[in-house]
Amino acid sequence: MQKIWLVLKPLVKQFNVPDLYSRTAEMAFYLTISIFPSMIFIICAMAYIPDVNLIHMQASLAQLIPNEAFMIVKVLIDSAVENRSVHLLLFSFMLATWTFSKAVKSMIKGQNMAFEFEEKRSFLRLNLICIVYAIGFFIITLLCIIFLVYGDKLSILFREVIGDFFILNVLYNIVRYLLPVLAMTYIFINLFTLGPCGDLTFKQCIPGAITTTISWLIFSLIYSYYANYFFQSKEIYGSISSIIILLTWLYFCGMAITIGYKLNAIIYHQEKARKKSESRVV
Repeated sequence: MQKIWLVLKPLVKQFNVPDLYSRTAEMAFYLTISIFPSMIFIICAMAYIPDVNLIHMQASLAQLIPNEAFMIVKVLIDSAVENRSVHLLLFSFMLATWTFSKAVKSMIKGQNMAFEFEEKRSFLRLNLICIVYAIGFFIITLLCIIFLVYGDKLSILFREVIGDFFILNVLYNIVRYLLPVLAMTYIFINLFTLGPCGDLTFKQCIPGAITTTISWLIFSLIYSYYANYFFQSKEIYGSISSIIILLTWLYFCGMAITIGYKLNAIIYHQEKARKKSESRVV
């Protein structure tokens, strides 16, 4: 533990907590704007996936987000499935891409400030990067959903071909639920690598991406448990309690992302200072 603390101590000292809160608040604002169009698009796309198991999907979401926030999502899911519309799908895709690209742009701005990079890319190129990343995010999300939806059918197929082996079933279940976590990590690695206007390697961004993924899951689970069992939101906020809980959850998600890229920036500056001191010695 002492060795671990010796490694973490300089990171904690260099962590700018006030800036963390301000960057998180800005990101949470753009995430709030983008969350509803993004959810509508993903849910509308899910409505066109054959044999989609809505009960299983809703049960999985209910474990990750607070009950009040889940009720909003459930209404959107039920409405999208019952009223399928290609026009709504296309409109929600364009709106989701535009609004989510603004959230990505906010993340890139925060990363450039953390790494002390000057933004030299043109307005058109920067916005194009944000839009491409937003589209890539939606594609990976839908692929994960498809894998979860057809997971049971793939499992039955493997059992018919290979046989019903206990170890294979355990491995399959691990892969099935580990895949979304790995997909999240991959998304954050790409965001942290390609987002800032500087030369960052894939390897340099792994610590922050892993930290963001773990922090996101921990924040979601802890806040979900707190909101469901301890926080009497309806007594305080009344009918808008669902919105309050959803916005607070988005704030914690934004904080997880901010912690991740700030960690990468601290490690980057430490490596830069170390190389500079070594060159002086030589």
